[in-house]
Amino acid sequence: MKRRRTLYLDDARHYYLYVFEPPMTMAEAWLPVDQVSGTSVNTFVNGVSAGGLFYPTKVGKQFGEMLRESSGPRSSGFARRPFDGIAQWRAWSNMRGLMQQGLDPLKVLVDRAHEKDMEFIASLRMGTLEPTSPAHMSSTGGRMLAHPEVRDLLFSITQELVSDYDVEGVELDFSAPAASWDLFRQEEARDNIPLLTELVGKISSMVRSGQEGRRTVGAKVFPTEEMNLDRGLDVRTWLSQGLLDFVVPSVF
Repeated sequence: MKRRRTLYLDDARHYYLYVFEPPMTMAEAWLPVDQVSGTSVNTFVNGVSAGGLFYPTKVGKQFGEMLRESSGPRSSGFARRPFDGIAQWRAWSNMRGLMQQGLDPLKVLVDRAHEKDMEFIASLRMGTLEPTSPAHMSSTGGRMLAHPEVRDLLFSITQELVSDYDVEGVELDFSAPAASWDLFRQEEARDNIPLLTELVGKISSMVRSGQEGRRTVGAKVFPTEEMNLDRGLDVRTWLSQGLLDFVVPSVF
């Protein structure tokens, strides 16, 4: 584990999966890593989710999977629309193109980062995944992370990331769009602080249990303590209990 890190975040979409016409070439698949190779960056942070996961998950839903299931027949192995614009279709089709070659889109990036002498941290958006049931979603009156099934899903995904991929750590992204209000109902957020602290502790213990404790755990949070507490995040307690190795203040 590096003592001093220069972290670079790539969100896997806007300048990557969204922009290339499928199927991607390997040079395009390696681009997020290659474009920072040889700079001061020594830790590549990859956003592995945004309404779905950007790899062939066994426990969650892959990005575009819900749309694909309702999209009808497919042509040349690529899902037809309806997707929410061509960018989403490209993202799904580019992932499928790599998988049809026997490649895992996430492993391609992990291996390339290691080839370029960079650590790899998987960044998971904690408030934008498809819940285990539509009834858990805030848009349908659900209570999101207040439901134990949703917390269990997030734990299972982080477990999958560190079990199936050779990553040096995970970042729990609480401040990405939609996570701002959808972790809990706004009026319940402070009351649910213990639930989120318990989840962060459980994830932290699991992540660090591998690689002789060399894996790291970080969190992307809001810039002020009040903003965090208002959303159920007790960052001060997480740090005082040693649950995190780094914190990134961020707001969209």
